[in-house]
Amino acid sequence: AQTYSSNVVGYVNVDLVPGWNLIANPLDAGEANTLDLVTAPVGSSAYKMVNGAYQIAVRSTDELGDYWDPWDITFEPGEGLFVNIAGTEPVTVTFVGECVVGNHSIDLPAGWSLVGNPIPTAGAIVDGIDTLGLDGAVAPGDAIYFFDSATQSYNIYSRSSDDSGEYWDPYD
Repeated sequence: AQTYSSNVVGYVNVDLVPGWNLIANPLDAGEANTLDLVTAPVGSSAYKMVNGAYQIAVRSTDELGDYWDPWDITFEPGEGLFVNIAGTEPVTVTFVGECVVGNHSIDLPAGWSLVGNPIPTAGAIVDGIDTLGLDGAVAPGDAIYFFDSATQSYNIYSRSSDDSGEYWDPYD
């Protein structure tokens, strides 16, 4: 008999440049949702935000091969991660797993968070078009920082309000 599944299985390639990159895990690899998903040269580092502080891992090597130290940091769909790629060559990370289907939410505690879309789709911050579902989750005074790996700088979007209501600044 044939078996059907609503799960979407596939892969996503993410290109990382030498230096800092801000990435999110776009697919669910089950128990393999760890830093091992991110291939990087020895000397690279990864920074995961947990309860307002960073968990830091460094790509190391020994006679058994390359590994992240510490090795047990998780990297679940929707979690963000700063990766500093050592060396001068770009790296392509291939995520393999299932697209998490259904409704999604990501807890945003007060303070800093590193998060991404838990499904591999693009989104935007545009007034009147809530493609990321942020309008109900943020308040005036909150800000979102998008990291641009090419320029190694941030694009900052602030939530503001006036007599006409709430809006993003810049608006697009």
